[in-house]
Amino acid sequence: MRKINAFKNDICKVERVRKTFENLNSILDDVKNAKNDAKYIKNIFFWIFVVFCYFWIFQKFYEKDGSKIG
Repeated sequence: MRKINAFKNDICKVERVRKTFENLNSILDDVKNAKNDAKYIKNIFFWIFVVFCYFWIFQKFYEKDGSKIG
């Protein structure tokens, strides 16, 4: 006949496996969120670059033609 402690160890092992899978799922969710964040940040930097180029070109035309105001 098995001792009761043997069954307790099996239950602990099952709980440990379940927690391991939960941790893996949370890590995978974190990776997915990091990818989404990277896409979002890349998009922001792209539009900052576009706006910077727009103002840089505007500045070059402004310097070339001189100030027409006043």
